[in-house]
Amino acid sequence: MPLIAATLSRVPSEDLAYFTEHARAVVRPTPSWACGAIVLETCQRFEVYLDVAEPRPAAARLRRLLRSGQSAVACERLGVRTGRGVVQHLFAVAAGLDSIVVGESEVTGQVRHALRAAEAQATGPLHRLFAAALRAAKEVSSATGVGAVGRSAAGVGLDLIELTHGSVQGRRVVLLGTGSQARLIAAELTKRGCGPLSVYSSAGRAQEFAVRHNVTAVGRQDLPDALGSAELVVACSGTGRLDPTVLAARAAQAQTAGGFLPVLDLALGGDVERQPGLAVLGLDQIAAHPPIADSEQVAAARRLLASAVSNHLASEQARTAAPAVTAVRGHVEDIVAREVAAAERRYTPEVAAAVRDSLHRVTGSLLHVPSQRATIHARSGHLDDYLAGVLTVFGIEVLA
Repeated sequence: MPLIAATLSRVPSEDLAYFTEHARAVVRPTPSWACGAIVLETCQRFEVYLDVAEPRPAAARLRRLLRSGQSAVACERLGVRTGRGVVQHLFAVAAGLDSIVVGESEVTGQVRHALRAAEAQATGPLHRLFAAALRAAKEVSSATGVGAVGRSAAGVGLDLIELTHGSVQGRRVVLLGTGSQARLIAAELTKRGCGPLSVYSSAGRAQEFAVRHNVTAVGRQDLPDALGSAELVVACSGTGRLDPTVLAARAAQAQTAGGFLPVLDLALGGDVERQPGLAVLGLDQIAAHPPIADSEQVAAARRLLASAVSNHLASEQARTAAPAVTAVRGHVEDIVAREVAAAERRYTPEVAAAVRDSLHRVTGSLLHVPSQRATIHARSGHLDDYLAGVLTVFGIEVLA
């Protein structure tokens, strides 16, 4: 199948942001050497799926373009896949099995959004790939519960904080960051009854975010006071490490009181530097936490996905039989058309119509089995044998 995919995930936020900016320039608009493209972006990953004529040289070219000028971390983590590997990866992503928190539900919606956003650039193979991945994710969710429980990094992180520091309900929270992940975090905090909730953005976007999400914006001058009364801090700025002095006063206050200020750091690579008085919980600890009570659910999900991948690949392989089926059908229909034309010259309209109908019925019966055999040979990877047979029997050469 002529598809390739380049993926980058689980790298520090600054590396991902820099890579994403560069990658967008490479794949938008769709490169001249590709037929179509779909880009999947989340707060933790950047992926591009391309429909190409020659997968191997295209994959090498894409890898070379994307790695140019990137950090060592991004180059090491960049994966370029072809064929079955593309399908396996996207199906796992859509089902939440390739997330930091296995069973994450948000990613399915992000895959759906990527398909909709790329409607004009998505070729048939790309559209069918993403549609099949979404169907597989739905099947996994309904059959195993993986993805249906609404797991997220923020949700699991808050669960862990509550185990150690007690309920977060009613706690004063400061959210550091207004990026793509902040919306999900704000919703999770609100659902758990946290409040009041204040948001700070070093990029100056706090006020806009606050209006959309019904929280309080905090400026640079007001941040020390907000942190001074905070009972929970959630960091997701995605801009790299925060200045340690931002939390130094609040950390010292917590230490003096003989306790800790819980900090949920959801930025790849970490935003918050660990220091006395802060109990920082990062993505590494979240990823290490068992995401689902029953690991057998994950095993069952992987079995379902393996079957879905095989079915999709077989379906796509069967499509390669279409030119052969069309050629054989066209050959036979041309013969029938000549016979019908001859009958119309020789016989009455009634007789000619009867001959035409009879020949069409015979054609349908004769072509049924050869068409089935073409699909079977294509699915099993033996279409060349079928094409050789078509050439031998009918004298028709079909290009594979």
